[in-house]
Amino acid sequence: MLDAARVSVEKDLGQAIIFQVKTLRVTPEWAFLHGIPKRADGKPVDYSKSIYAPIADDGAFSAEAAVLLAREGTGWRLVTYSVGFSDVVWETWDEEFGAPSWLWP
Repeated sequence: MLDAARVSVEKDLGQAIIFQVKTLRVTPEWAFLHGIPKRADGKPVDYSKSIYAPIADDGAFSAEAAVLLAREGTGWRLVTYSVGFSDVVWETWDEEFGAPSWLWP
């Protein structure tokens, strides 16, 4: 599940990452991850190498990630995600994607 979440986030960040998980909630059909991307050695991500470089230092960038995944066969498919948000991004994901709202904090 975390591997499915990692692929797109790594592309945006331009580096390999792991997630420091804050919240992980899973149903048979859905998974929600809220966490902090970190480099593989556990150190903070260098956002200057990412698509977020222009906004990473503006004070509103949270360095957190939220990911919604859906079950697909025996694996997981990324539905949507957000990195660096300054406001709750998952608030409408139940309406947009049909995931149960109790998944998020």
